[in-house]
Amino acid sequence: MLAFPATASAAPIANPPPGSTRVQIFTVPVNATFLIPANVGFCPFAVTVSLTGWARFHVRFDQAGDFAAGIETRNIVFTYTANGQSVSDLMTLAQKAEDYVENSDGTVTAIYTFAGHASLIPGVGADVGHITFQLTFDPTTGQELNFEILEHTGQLGGLWSEDQQTTIAVCGQLAP
Repeated sequence: MLAFPATASAAPIANPPPGSTRVQIFTVPVNATFLIPANVGFCPFAVTVSLTGWARFHVRFDQAGDFAAGIETRNIVFTYTANGQSVSDLMTLAQKAEDYVENSDGTVTAIYTFAGHASLIPGVGADVGHITFQLTFDPTTGQELNFEILEHTGQLGGLWSEDQQTTIAVCGQLAP
């Protein structure tokens, strides 16, 4: 799976006063470029990846001022470039965060429900359907510590699935 580099950060969201409910909405622009080195599980040659777009977060707090749920939507164009070739893909998705738990060791565990991403790269397939997963991560660094799929319906493929055939198709389009 391709991980997102740190592309932008938003200030922490302050909890609303107890007794009130509130939804906060903020948008984070995404504009980053990074290099995937040769032979690290992607292509046998280095690939430059450029990301442009945005991620929008709708965060709801309960009357006690605690996180209740969140919805994230993304619209990000990924452009892969190597050997004078380039191919672009559009990531559009919506995911809902729920059951957000701050663990005693400082990590956070959340359950996400995710719907949709259809790859636009010819021959790549798609990641479509409905998936619910549990993720434990370090909120300071963003490092994923544990990932478990709880429920899935539909096809799970495309660039985000570590599918070897997908990697071969993308690398084939970027080959010299």
